[in-house]
Amino acid sequence: MERLESWGLLREIDGEAGLVSAVISTGDVARDDAIIDPAGWDFGNYDRNPVILWMHDASRLPFARTVERIAGENELIARAQFDLADPFGADIFRKIQGGYINATSVRWLPKRTEMIKQGEGKAAREVLVFREQELLEWSFCTVPTDPKALIMRADTGTPLDIAALIGEPEDAARPFENEHACRLRDPSGFQPNSFRRVRRESEGKRYDVIMGRLKGETSMTEQSYRYPKDVWETAEARRHCRAHDGIAFEPAAAASIAAQKQARGRLERELAGYVAQRMARPTVDDMIVNALATATGKTQERIRRDLVARRGS
Repeated sequence: MERLESWGLLREIDGEAGLVSAVISTGDVARDDAIIDPAGWDFGNYDRNPVILWMHDASRLPFARTVERIAGENELIARAQFDLADPFGADIFRKIQGGYINATSVRWLPKRTEMIKQGEGKAAREVLVFREQELLEWSFCTVPTDPKALIMRADTGTPLDIAALIGEPEDAARPFENEHACRLRDPSGFQPNSFRRVRRESEGKRYDVIMGRLKGETSMTEQSYRYPKDVWETAEARRHCRAHDGIAFEPAAAASIAAQKQARGRLERELAGYVAQRMARPTVDDMIVNALATATGKTQERIRRDLVARRGS
């Protein structure tokens, strides 16, 4: 069993079995002031297709697959099984053994985030924390854009929904100023942006039902009730909630929720700015093209055409 270290992260290589163990993500603050919570990984979809790629290139056939995951308190370790009968996979494995390839990079889809403050006084800073995220794939890389944090869009190319990452607006500013709330189901189990209000009455008193589509379903399901406080006394609303199997009841807020709404708006702006900044950073391909263009005097468009032609040959 040989060992090598890169980026301060230990890897184990089993040359006979074609296995490589690598720390692919940590809970440390990355260079861009972001943290990936190790407890927040969702592997449901990835485990059904545990591919390992080269430089996040989904157009190339995978050369390895994940056969084991070890989730620690501050790191995620994955064990890669290489297809050594694949010449490309065998070349990568040989270069990993020789210490020429030492870096990994994860690609994920953010699901829930928050901003936290770290440090005191002048040293204090805002840090973006990814609390829940779906693993799309991980790759071996030569020069990763960021070895600890790589923000990318979903495979469909759909822009990230900032509001959905923070939470549904209906549930964002509790307790509510003008209405009592009865929770029937946790909103995290619903599809983002699927919530609708429906007006109902109980013994002549109106109330609203928040309905949405559960993940994986197309029909609407009740998520919570809202009782106008000028119509429902707190005790009445609480009894109605209990009678309908509510899992939590919250009286209307006594004070204004303007400050909470401002905090939500600030988080939306900060997260949108962060995502825009990360997406604007040059990719590894961009850096290669820029370097070749500078060295050869060719245009970047010509360099890109040449690279595409070589990959296809």
